[in-house]
Amino acid sequence: FVVRKTVIPMVVSDNSAMAHGIKREWEEGTVPPTTEKHTKSDEKKGGKPDSKGMSSRRIFSPQFKLLVLNSYRTDSDCKGNQRATARKYGIHRRQIQKWLQMESNLRLTVQAVSENRVNKSEDEVA
Repeated sequence: FVVRKTVIPMVVSDNSAMAHGIKREWEEGTVPPTTEKHTKSDEKKGGKPDSKGMSSRRIFSPQFKLLVLNSYRTDSDCKGNQRATARKYGIHRRQIQKWLQMESNLRLTVQAVSENRVNKSEDEVA
C-alpha cells in the first residue's frame, strides 16, 4: 500500500485579497477603492519580517462602503442580492455582510467627516 501526496500550488492574485479599513484619502472626498501595500510584519509590530515580501490589500473608504450598501438596497439590477452587488463592484460578498453589520458606524463616520469639512470651510471664509 503506497500513499502519495499531491501538492497543488495555490495562486493568489492581488484582486482576491479581502478588503477592509479606512484610507486617509477618504477625507479628501475620494470614493473608489485603492490598493496599498502592507507587510505581515507591520501588523505583528516587531515580529520577524515576512519572507514572502509585500502583500496587497484593497482598502475602501467609508463613502464607497455606503455607496455599495445603498446599491444593495435600491439598484434594480442587484436589489437585495449580495452576490450580484459584490459582482457589480468587484468585491467579495462577505464584505457586504461585514459592512451591513457596521452600517450605523459608517454613516456616523461619514456624517462627522462631512460636518468637519463644513466647519473648516466656514473657518476659512471667516
